[in-house]
Amino acid sequence: MRDNSRSWYLAADWRPLRAAGVRLWHERSERGTDYQSIGGTRLGLPYLGTIEWSNITTGLDLSYMVTGGVQIRASVIRRNVTGEDEWYPSHLSGTTTTLSGGVVWGF
Repeated sequence: MRDNSRSWYLAADWRPLRAAGVRLWHERSERGTDYQSIGGTRLGLPYLGTIEWSNITTGLDLSYMVTGGVQIRASVIRRNVTGEDEWYPSHLSGTTTTLSGGVVWGF
């Protein structure tokens, strides 16, 4: 995220069964003015004086171990990205929801 930015991450994990896992997580990231690209000294510059980019993301991850080497996974992620498009892929800007799932085979 470079300089003049901050990120907060919070997660809660729960194991309802021995082979199952649930994770609910939330992340908030913000970037201010990119002083690094301006050059020169950065002493005395305001920390996050203006927020130029923001990403608020909440996700739910589910997993279940079918056998010792096979795991089923699913997740849903809801994000709201605003601000400069150069810091994030343009197709993920704005409010988006991503669903994913799969099977992990191996160790």
